[in-house]
Amino acid sequence: MPYIDTKATIWYRGYVSNEDFEIALQLAKDGEVHLINAEIDIEWEQLADTMEDMTPEKNDNQSTIELFRNIESNPIWTNEIKKSNDTDVLGRCS
Repeated sequence: MPYIDTKATIWYRGYVSNEDFEIALQLAKDGEVHLINAEIDIEWEQLADTMEDMTPEKNDNQSTIELFRNIESNPIWTNEIKKSNDTDVLGRCS
């Protein structure tokens, strides 16, 4: 069955106990947010109303939309931006 994959950004909210707040604060200040789950127990929730579609420009010119014929196939089209003769070319078909 054909399908489309899209890439988006979304905010998450993590609930931190009062006891772990200072640890979470320090990790965030140190730019180590990815370590928070390893250091303390946090319950996360997706904030669905914050979801935004990404553009290739916000994704290092990599695709953010990909169309497939079936689950085993490579994409038949993407919105990846490729450089060709100093101009941007949007999309790729195979």
